[in-house]
Amino acid sequence: GTIPQGFQLQKVNGAWQMAPIPGGPAEREIAEKEKKATAERANTARAGDVVVQDIDRALGLGRDAVLPTAGLGASTLAKIPGTAAADAARLLDSVKANISFQTLTEMRKASPTGGALGAVSDREMSLLQAAMGSLEQSQSPTQFRDNLARVRNLYLDIVHGPGPGPARVPLSVQQPAPGGR
Repeated sequence: GTIPQGFQLQKVNGAWQMAPIPGGPAEREIAEKEKKATAERANTARAGDVVVQDIDRALGLGRDAVLPTAGLGASTLAKIPGTAAADAARLLDSVKANISFQTLTEMRKASPTGGALGAVSDREMSLLQAAMGSLEQSQSPTQFRDNLARVRNLYLDIVHGPGPGPARVPLSVQQPAPGGR
């Protein structure tokens, strides 16, 4: 076979393998790709941490508030400054925005041209925000908490990988077992 330009053969543990020539263009290109990937992982972790923190704060507001932050009356209370429902609504705005941007970024990365969606309408943005689950305060408190917990758990999986990292919040509904049973 032919050795690609910028690479050399090396014997490692008795086996020959190709490696970039030290200081050569192939090694610089590999290092640049790794640097870019590291920066992307750091940005994803930072955005994921913001989402998890905002969800934890919204869940705390729902637990500690005198007036409801979800369910009957919560949508109206969310329009009154200084209420826990209004605070929760602003936290949810941050969570929804991060979900939208993450979904858009993933779709654009998957597109061969990088411009998968072009301009996105308000309606399409709402649909992107709901991609991981509805975060509308008008839902029943139980469903609202479960949806927040599910999004939180998904973001922990994105940032830390499935399993490692902070404990996941259990949902009140029974999750189907793998394989649909």
